[in-house]
Amino acid sequence: MHDRKREACRPRTAAKAPMLRVEGRVPSNTDATIVFHLPLPPLAGAGARAVHALERRAKKAYFAVLDAMRTGIVDADRAAQVSRLAGEARARRSADTASEALDQLVWVMGAVAAGVAGAPLLPHLSEPLAVLVVGVTSASASALVPSPSEALPEFLRWPLEWLQTRGFTVPTGLEVKVATPS
Repeated sequence: MHDRKREACRPRTAAKAPMLRVEGRVPSNTDATIVFHLPLPPLAGAGARAVHALERRAKKAYFAVLDAMRTGIVDADRAAQVSRLAGEARARRSADTASEALDQLVWVMGAVAAGVAGAPLLPHLSEPLAVLVVGVTSASASALVPSPSEALPEFLRWPLEWLQTRGFTVPTGLEVKVATPS
């Protein structure tokens, strides 16, 4: 027949910052497609260049924002930590992409707290996704996403880890494809 798509709300950012567009399918219904958006991970692909403590704090901030998107509830302490981390990145004049990604996390956290969507921004799934197609929402952001032969697994490590630990994806045998921006 025809594909059914169920798309969750996409948080709107002031600058229409690029986001990861995740399209998934559950094993029991290959016709139904679930689409949602995640912010780009801060320090994506920074690897060894990133200071370990900063990388650990950025990962915690990223997971806190994704948890807020999933539940629709913002932990005030976590929101303050995300804001402080973004402020430190600006003060240190960290790499522009890391600073922009952290600013985007602050904005998304604020949007969730303000109830922009009126509900959680991520869909509630009856069963985990077995196939994912991950892309970036903006063709101009293609420079932010490494090519498949480079550091793409490192770039997607945090979003995929979060999706798996929160039960969005199957624990084993997950098929991940990368979509090119259009």
